Amino acid sequence: MLQRLQERGITMAILSSDVGSSLEAFLLEHQLMHFFKAIYGADRNPAKPDPAAAISVCEILAVNPEACGMVGDAEADLSMAAAAGLGWSLAYQGGWDLPLQLSGSHGHLQHWDQFAPL
Repeated sequence: MLQRLQERGITMAILSSDVGSSLEAFLLEHQLMHFFKAIYGADRNPAKPDPAAAISVCEILAVNPEACGMVGDAEADLSMAAAAGLGWSLAYQGGWDLPLQLSGSHGHLQHWDQFAPL
């Protein structure tokens, strides 16, 4: 999925509640770092779930918030996306035995293959 998005010219970043060094170590270990233009962890200020954190990522990417989207796995992610004025958000509900019931998004993903139409 990351390869398909990159091939379509979609710029990707990570905004996480984890610290940047941990995120970078994970991405390097799994050879995923090259997919992301920005890594924005909880050690940055403002931090997630402050909507200003999402806006900061948009600024780093040099993209207007209305042209950005977010895939989140928590209500706080989706609320942050809406408050930041992001163009769209998707609720990721997979990865758990019982799918999370998340509201406030423009759609839901149960599995990353649902990005296949891209």
